[in-house]
Formats: sequence, C-alpha cells, structure tokens
Amino acid sequence: MLRQAFTDRLKQALKARDLRTVSTARLILAGLKDRDIAARGEGRPEGISDDEIRQMLQTMIKQRRDSIALYEQGNRSDLAQQEGEEIAVIESFLPPPAGSERDRSGGGDRRDPRGRHQGHEPNHGDAARALLRVD
Repeated sequence: MLRQAFTDRLKQALKARDLRTVSTARLILAGLKDRDIAARGEGRPEGISDDEIRQMLQTMIKQRRDSIALYEQGNRSDLAQQEGEEIAVIESFLPPPAGSERDRSGGGDRRDPRGRHQGHEPNHGDAARALLRVD
C-alpha cells in the first residue's frame, strides 16, 4: 500500500513540477530500496513490511528535525525551511497521531516555532504540524 503511494505521489509531483515533492519522494524510494535489498539478504524476499516502512519514515522525519535545529543555530533559515518542507511531504504518508491537537480542534490556527502563521498545504501535508510536534 505505501509502496504504491510513494510511486503515485512521485508521478503526481512530476506532472505538477513540484520539485520538493519529487526530490523527497525519490529520497523515500531510494531508502526503501536500500532496506528492501538488506531484507532480501536476510531471507525476506518480499522486502520490508509496511510497519518497517513507517518506522523508516519516522527516522527520516527525526533526521530532518535534527537538521532544522542545526540550521537554525547556524542562521540558515533557507535550509531549515527546505527540511521543513521535506518533513511535510514525508508526514503526508503517515496517519495523523492519535489524539493530536488537530484532531480535537478540527484544524485551527497553526504557527511555526517563530510564531508565524502557517496555512494548510493540501498537497503536502501540514507543514505546521511537522514544525510544532515535539519528540
């Protein structure tokens, strides 16, 4: 299910010329292929499961959050924004966390860590949710 969603999203992004989504989807597919190859070496010909794919996506999100913190320390808001956009694309493949504020409030006003309003990005997930979630 998720494997097809990655491919479908890549095709949509290519048609829409959405470069951020194209590059992020390609990164996801490359990571998936690497893990599938490792799983086949362990005797699992079907590759990794959907649960393992979700874990891979969570790891990618954590890496980007760590990068955002470093970029902000280095006053590289352009790179921090790029990482935030990638988080939004990756999170769009994951189910929303149970009991999240967005679930309770039905959306509402969302602000990034600097207090700026963030609108909803219908094709890229919710960038504000990615920036506001605390691990």
